[in-house]
Amino acid sequence: MAGTNTHTVNIIKSTTNSSEIIINNFSGLSVSARASVSNNMLTIPLQAIGSPNPIGFTQGSGTFNGSNSIAFTYTTTISTSRDSCSATYTK
Repeated sequence: MAGTNTHTVNIIKSTTNSSEIIINNFSGLSVSARASVSNNMLTIPLQAIGSPNPIGFTQGSGTFNGSNSIAFTYTTTISTSRDSCSATYTK
């Protein structure tokens, strides 16, 4: 995806891991991605996205900027297409 993309996400705490969050509608792709949180740092470990049939893979990292903003960079690979993105999510 080239250019700017605006979409809504829903971020929730993981019910199985107290140091993880789940980002629903990740990258505007109607899939979820999990991220680990430590202090104000966010890590999106390499993971398949899309369940039960994965559509690709993603990974990245970022920071919490106060209580209303998350800024991060990530790479998503779907088939042979690889996109490197920067995103800011605001509350």
